Amino acid sequence: MSPRPPGPPARKLEITGVGKTFPGGRRTPPVVALEDVDLHVDAGELVSLVGTSGCGKSTLLRIIAGLEQPTTGTATIDGERIIGPGPDRGMVFQTYSLFPWLTVAGNIAFGLKLAGVPRRKRAARVDELLGVMSLGDHARRLPRELSGGMRQRVAIARALAPEPDLLLLDEPFGALDAQTRLAMHEFLRAVWHRTGATILLVTHDVDEALYLSSRIYVMHALPGRIVDEVVSPFEPGLGPAVKRSPMFLDLRDEIHESLIADARHGDPAVVFAEAGGAAGEGTGEPAGAAPSTAADAADADEADEATADAPGAAEGAGEPGEAEGAAATV
Repeated sequence: MSPRPPGPPARKLEITGVGKTFPGGRRTPPVVALEDVDLHVDAGELVSLVGTSGCGKSTLLRIIAGLEQPTTGTATIDGERIIGPGPDRGMVFQTYSLFPWLTVAGNIAFGLKLAGVPRRKRAARVDELLGVMSLGDHARRLPRELSGGMRQRVAIARALAPEPDLLLLDEPFGALDAQTRLAMHEFLRAVWHRTGATILLVTHDVDEALYLSSRIYVMHALPGRIVDEVVSPFEPGLGPAVKRSPMFLDLRDEIHESLIADARHGDPAVVFAEAGGAAGEGTGEPAGAAPSTAADAADADEADEATADAPGAAEGAGEPGEAEGAAATV
């Protein structure tokens, strides 16, 4: 990670008293999805948000992305209130949200092209990220020719390409098999240290959160709220062996017990399985291709035109686990 200046770290993301209530219908009451949520992420931190299904994690992430507005409270980046999507936030989802007709290099360059970055500068940034992500030998391959882990590396590279102030990861490894998931943990740690990115990770996996994060916020549901903040006592450079240490196991059990207690207010079977580290069934995001940055959501029309003109798009869109269409809502 890049050296930080002396003094306290800069506050990158600040969530203060955020609540979100969805209006009810004629016969249904309003739904309080979030209530009085406070959290922060400092510059260069990797912070995780863990909680059961339905606790409002994805709703909170959409507020940070600028895709939802809070009913109460404020969300700020570098002290500026979030009022909509912007290139200062990059997003990666659980689904393989790549454009199937574009090569690896083309996917990474997509947001830069929309932003009007000159060709030469765009090519240099893509080459840099291909090296960081160990994808240099695969630059000309299509997504259907890549493994699941490699596809997510491309998605992370695309999100990092515009150099966002904050990278939002919504269950990015949930669709991967166990071994690939573990490999991606090591890869994300390496990228974090190399780039100094500020990252907020949403996950159901307590082991994943403890291993990757400097701090963990624990959420409960009904309504969604922060019930605990766990500061990791482990040095960032420690390897997988730390997962077998008594302190790691005790902290993991403590968070599990909190999530299982929350199950008494929801569906015990589902929540108990998730508290054990099982992958959820998704984040509720559509299977279509999601833009890498929150700002790209506003470019859906332009991306749809690219779909119509893209050679071979119809065949590529049919690949399992890949995006159908050019720009689904994030």
